[in-house]
Amino acid sequence: MTKITCHIIIIFLLLFSACNSITESPAQNTKSNTKGIIKIAAPNGNTVGNEIKILIETENKAEDPIILLVDNGLTIRTIYATTNQSITLLPDWLKKSGLYKLTAIHNNTIIATRKLRIKSADISDPLEVYTGPVTILVNGQEESMLTYIPADRYDNGITQATSISYTSTKDSNKNETGTVRNLISYNMHRSNTKAEKILLGVQAEKFASPEQSVEEIADWPVDIKISIVNHHSFADNRQYTRLKTDKLYDAYGNQIADGTLLTFYQLQDGKLYGTYKSIVVDGVTNAYLRNPREAGQYQIQAVAGTVTSNTLRLDYARLINEIPTNYDSLTKILQVGPLVSSLGQLVPEGTEVVLNNKDEELIKETIHGSVSFELSQIKFLSNSIVINSGGLSKTIKL
Repeated sequence: MTKITCHIIIIFLLLFSACNSITESPAQNTKSNTKGIIKIAAPNGNTVGNEIKILIETENKAEDPIILLVDNGLTIRTIYATTNQSITLLPDWLKKSGLYKLTAIHNNTIIATRKLRIKSADISDPLEVYTGPVTILVNGQEESMLTYIPADRYDNGITQATSISYTSTKDSNKNETGTVRNLISYNMHRSNTKAEKILLGVQAEKFASPEQSVEEIADWPVDIKISIVNHHSFADNRQYTRLKTDKLYDAYGNQIADGTLLTFYQLQDGKLYGTYKSIVVDGVTNAYLRNPREAGQYQIQAVAGTVTSNTLRLDYARLINEIPTNYDSLTKILQVGPLVSSLGQLVPEGTEVVLNNKDEELIKETIHGSVSFELSQIKFLSNSIVINSGGLSKTIKL
């Protein structure tokens, strides 16, 4: 037998001998042989805010402490006790209603479990009430809902039978009874044909909610008639034409609510020239439309909801008959004016003069009937510009 073979056999024998000489340490048995039971004594009932006595009884006296876990689903409180020791669960520990799980543990072993249901307390004041929407259209087109969430002083939902009643100034003789489902109670309010403010209320047991209100407002007007109050009949962009509507009513005779929006459209030859918005005040809307820059006839209409008013046709004449201009090619200053109105007088101070250069627009206001433009300040000056003022246009070749 060679030396290498001998060495291999010797090593194998040594390993075999070492393996047979290893012994396992016996495992430590830390489990408890104690069996127990959890007893509950609730002098005032299983209700939030009341203390509850707990007693853990065991067959054999436990030498090591017993751990009691009180689990309410959100938090777990740990209490240490001994065999047959009375444990008091304080009211502050029992503010949440619902199912509690009690677990007794001894030497890492659960020796007893018990479930404890804690009921909510009585309804407390103030009542938690929500109302909305607080504005609804007449004729039952929309509804408002008064929602009440019954709760005790710890904000626990009420599950037990509760006496709830709903009242309304809409019908003072009507008193509806409410029920609690899924921890809430509600009452639907449908509008009448009369626009008015309705007061709503809820009573639960001996408590009443703060006053709730729902505004039943008029529907859109059924007819819109506009008329002219003041019309400055010249194409002077500094002036305004005042229009107003007749009293606005809905289909049920209710005056349209303040704040209702009307839109006035100003058109020329079917093309939209301007849009103005105004609100209803005391059933009437006033609108101030700025006079156009260009002379001609314009059509005015007012719209509210799907209703369109009558059409007014307003004529705006030229404020001036001529635009005098003087251009100095050396200084590149263009003098416009003096502008004379159709009455033979200088146009009012501040009359707008508009210079159009390609897509660029420059506006200046007259002083003593005249304005001047420094064309050297215009970066891309066209060979031809247009001057507009008082409803008249003039093209100037530079």
